[in-house]
Amino acid sequence: MNDRTFGEETARQWIQIIESRGNPVREQDLSPLLRSWVETASPKRLLEIGCGQGDCSARINLTNRSYVGIDPSPFLINRAKELYESEERRFMSGNAYKLPFSEREFDGVFSVMVWHLLSEVQTAAREMSRVMRPSGHFLMVTANPEARSEWAEFYINVNITGRCLEGDIQGEGKILDHDVLYLHPLDDIVSTLRFAGLEVGSIASFRKSQQGQGREYLIAIQGMRVR
Repeated sequence: MNDRTFGEETARQWIQIIESRGNPVREQDLSPLLRSWVETASPKRLLEIGCGQGDCSARINLTNRSYVGIDPSPFLINRAKELYESEERRFMSGNAYKLPFSEREFDGVFSVMVWHLLSEVQTAAREMSRVMRPSGHFLMVTANPEARSEWAEFYINVNITGRCLEGDIQGEGKILDHDVLYLHPLDDIVSTLRFAGLEVGSIASFRKSQQGQGREYLIAIQGMRVR
């Protein structure tokens, strides 16, 4: 999973992972985080960048608000429509580098496990800011760039070059896919957001390995558009 669009096989693997029972990260961490953010920010028009098959849209309260999810994978978008499309939810193809919306359409934008898949975070930050209204809120959940060794444990045949971590995903005795993670330094992420007119309000790390060792490998960045 990286800048490229998911192929059908990769999309099917992702669907199986997300829809499998007992996903502790989503149940224990992401759901409470998303619900709390929506309740606090209270957006009326929500955009999710990189919605996958729409799982996050079902974890938040959409009473008196609308939601749009975009993803570059047509296979994941079709699955999202099949599972979740409704009057208040819609899904469409799109990517973080060129959002298919006019300026200032949303007062809430969030992304989950997307930013570390992007090589051009400056472009993504500008696009996110462009479609947000002034005083609109954002939430990003991404890889903790200081937890390289923890992320490396998820893969085999790992290669780390600069801020780029590459590795193969293994399952059922075979290589399922090849991942490229861009572990941009936190200062770089924050500076690109600020340059795009977005003010960071809080940064929190969470979720250690199942053994409870090492650094927390995810971070949540919250803030708002100031100009």
